[in-house]
Amino acid sequence: MADPFPRNFGRYTLIANLAQGGMGALYLACQGEHGMEKLCVIKTVLPGLADNEYVARFRDEAKVVVKLSHGNLVPVFDAGMAGGLGGVEMYLAMEHVDGKDLRAVWNRCAKKGIAFPVDVAVFIAANLCRGLQHAHSFSSLKLVHRDVSPPNVLLSFFGEVKLTDFGLASSTLKTEKTAPGVVYGKVSYMSPEQARGEVLDGRTDLYAVGIILWELLTGRQLFPQSETKLIERVRDPNVEAPSTYAPRVPPALDAIVMKALAKDKTLRFADCEAFRAALAGFLAQTAPTTDSSRVAGFLQQLFEGEIEDDRTVRTRMLEDASKWAAEHAAKPKVGAPQNVSQPETVSLHAERAREAKPTVANGAAAQAPSSDGIVGTFIDAKYLIKRLIGEGGMGLVYEAEHVEIGRRVAVKVLHAMYTRQTEVVARFRSEARAATRIGHPHIIDVFDSGTTVEGAVYFVMEYLQGRDLSQLVEEVGPLPAARSIAIAREICQALMAAHKAGILHRDLKPENVFLVDRDGNRDFVKVLDFGIAKTMEAVTERVGRLTNPGVAMGTPEYMAPEQAAGLPVDARADVYAIGAILYEMMSGRPPHEGAHIMEVLTRKATVAPTPLGVLRPDVPRDLESLIMRTLAISPDLRPQSMEAMAQELGKLSGAAPAQEQPLVFTDRVPRNKTPYVAAGLVAMVAVVGVTWWAVTKMGPTPLRQQQPIAAAAGAPSMAAATGAGGNGPSALPKPDAPATTAAAPSGEPTVFAPTTIERSEPSKVITVERPVVLKPAVPGIKSSAPPPNPALALAEAKRMLGKAHEAVIDERYAEAEDIYNHVRATGLERGPALTGLAQVAFQRGQYPEAVRLAERAVESSGGVEAKMVLGNSYFKLGKYDDAIAQYRSVLQADAGHREARANLAAAEKRKGG
Repeated sequence: MADPFPRNFGRYTLIANLAQGGMGALYLACQGEHGMEKLCVIKTVLPGLADNEYVARFRDEAKVVVKLSHGNLVPVFDAGMAGGLGGVEMYLAMEHVDGKDLRAVWNRCAKKGIAFPVDVAVFIAANLCRGLQHAHSFSSLKLVHRDVSPPNVLLSFFGEVKLTDFGLASSTLKTEKTAPGVVYGKVSYMSPEQARGEVLDGRTDLYAVGIILWELLTGRQLFPQSETKLIERVRDPNVEAPSTYAPRVPPALDAIVMKALAKDKTLRFADCEAFRAALAGFLAQTAPTTDSSRVAGFLQQLFEGEIEDDRTVRTRMLEDASKWAAEHAAKPKVGAPQNVSQPETVSLHAERAREAKPTVANGAAAQAPSSDGIVGTFIDAKYLIKRLIGEGGMGLVYEAEHVEIGRRVAVKVLHAMYTRQTEVVARFRSEARAATRIGHPHIIDVFDSGTTVEGAVYFVMEYLQGRDLSQLVEEVGPLPAARSIAIAREICQALMAAHKAGILHRDLKPENVFLVDRDGNRDFVKVLDFGIAKTMEAVTERVGRLTNPGVAMGTPEYMAPEQAAGLPVDARADVYAIGAILYEMMSGRPPHEGAHIMEVLTRKATVAPTPLGVLRPDVPRDLESLIMRTLAISPDLRPQSMEAMAQELGKLSGAAPAQEQPLVFTDRVPRNKTPYVAAGLVAMVAVVGVTWWAVTKMGPTPLRQQQPIAAAAGAPSMAAATGAGGNGPSALPKPDAPATTAAAPSGEPTVFAPTTIERSEPSKVITVERPVVLKPAVPGIKSSAPPPNPALALAEAKRMLGKAHEAVIDERYAEAEDIYNHVRATGLERGPALTGLAQVAFQRGQYPEAVRLAERAVESSGGVEAKMVLGNSYFKLGKYDDAIAQYRSVLQADAGHREARANLAAAEKRKGG
């Protein structure tokens, strides 16, 4: 009779049978407390069937694979012995990969009559080489897999390539040697030396990857299993080039494959890294955009609706198993020491636990040797807490060791003060639940959870080595565009998966983007902290519903305006956060800053950020346009989904220069971000909500009428006006302040800070408001007619110009336009008023209108300032001859005009280029 499912297996619940062999079995299983269950795969040795050698090889696998941590290797996170139907069984617990093995993918291609894409085949082989190289060079183990074959290659639906099953691996850790004359592995994928029983090294696995690549390219097996005298042919192979059977294979790839399949291993690539480098070089020349997204798209094409159907089935099975486990298999109290004499959890490394001398006795933690309370103790009788490595608003994070398998992990424990606050506990659990539910390579992996005997809630996650994005920007300053785009794309991939799982993050910020060096990528993204994540069904919950004092809720600088105002949010709130992160990567500062929380939130709800081109003159035009659209106050003006955001970034990834140098800030100061807490939040949300309503409903131009436009790249910029890094509008001098005299960036025109309204600064722009009907009078001005005293009238006009100047600095362009038109109507200061109007048009990106107004300003004695606006507008329009003429005219009148000199050089460079 078939085994019943679900059923208990130690601390796991077995859900379904994946594969059954003569010596063992693979099961789909789940673990974790109710509500935080995670799928995994359990590999067992059937009781009573495994001889000493097999058991020894199984032990070898446990000791080897837990030492390996690589993105192209399936991780093993637990090992031990547990009671099964027939007695005590040895087991390994492995990550569940949401995808298909390569054999299933091959068979689906055959069924649909689809030739395996050349670039995808090469990409898979290159990633296998990357994982194998890590294993071969790991410590002094001298590890060889010996069974690299299609069933052991897993392709996730996210495009990952992972190698599994090191059960036949040979290394210096093996406790029992293979019996003489016995050869392990699949004959069709053996190297000649392996088939002859000779000494093996990493080139044996390299040869197996070569066979897999040969077969994917040709669509046929190199050594069919049904072939007579198969072992003899494998021992003395005669391999023909792939193009013999598949003319689509180019000569360069033929040469790479044939080198990998050389009969004499000394003629092959020296190691898997050399093989990988050759494959990567081929891809760079023929298909440079091939990446995991390409593999994911190919699998989507092959399996179409089956992917979601399978996920739905697994989700239902997981829910059923969770309910069953809660009803029938209440686990022993977590945190109590387990009796290793019982067969439930016999450790493969019990001696390590004894040597560690845990401070746990009689089910309770002994006095801890550390001030934080638990360093030096065990959690769940197997996680030895070693040191405190971080602290968040809700809990402490420790480095720990899984003593049974020697794996380093991170354990996050809820602050003791919150253990009795059900809302906080629920929010803490939601972080683990969200990460578990999503299961994406760019989201931190959570693989265990529980409650200590003292009632402290915890979860266990992968240990990451690297730094967060905030630290990177703080250390090196603004990043090159190509690097920023690459990081943002990986964040998007993580959030796409989260949104598909029905989860909004709601707290994206640089501190929650962790960068690790993985698989040759120095900026491999891991998105952290889903502590305030919400399901799509609960998006109507307002920010601040949790009112427990001291619980950090987020960082205002990255919150979407509607979230900051306490309004319902959707996926576009996370899109806004990615835009804010991109803005900071490119400029070195968040899009909105302030002296206190209310200033940040109010600015976020009422004004657009300083145009990115003002702070970063070299930002590519399309990238600037995307970032500024993403930061639109109205959600309707942003990319409408994370997929749309990812697609737009993908289009830009090939356009950004790969070797550009980051802009270095010379006056950068530590950022002073303001994480807000629940205390007093209700009042702040109310104020910001009213402000939001007033701006969107009663302002002179409704937000929904804003229209995004594209800004020209490399145009005159006021970067030097704010220092090399810039501090936004608040850093600009007032009308009576002295002009800034910073040096201009090489090759780019620079506009220095104005000393009067006439010295207006050009910059890039993100939105254009619809024309505003001019009012008969400007608020604060009693009459549109000039006072009878000419001197008083002139003084009043100058005062109004100063007020308009401040409005321009604060990006209140409609107000500034009203004042300039009022001054112009008085007939006084007509030239400066027209210059101001030209400047407003420039700021809005209306460059032809800026030219028209600036020309009238020049005719009305607007002076050099009008000529500068005119020259800068010509520059934006690409009319470099006209721009050069205006800059030279300014220099004739003022030879020391540094802005004109710098911009002239930039225009001449553009014209010559």
